[in-house]
Amino acid sequence: MKDIINKINDLKIQRDDLIIQFEKAMNDKDISVAIAIKIKQDSISNEIMKCYDQMIELQKH
Repeated sequence: MKDIINKINDLKIQRDDLIIQFEKAMNDKDISVAIAIKIKQDSISNEIMKCYDQMIELQKH
């Protein structure tokens, strides 16, 4: 369980870094970079959801 929580925290840090990069890309009007960053953010969000699902499954057992 602790490993999953650590992974979630790491993923949240990565996502927060990407938020800053996304804002910079939007300010620079670099749409292609902004889109690529947004895709990475979505991927990280999906990974976080999978971790939460794993935690739920562990608590059921």
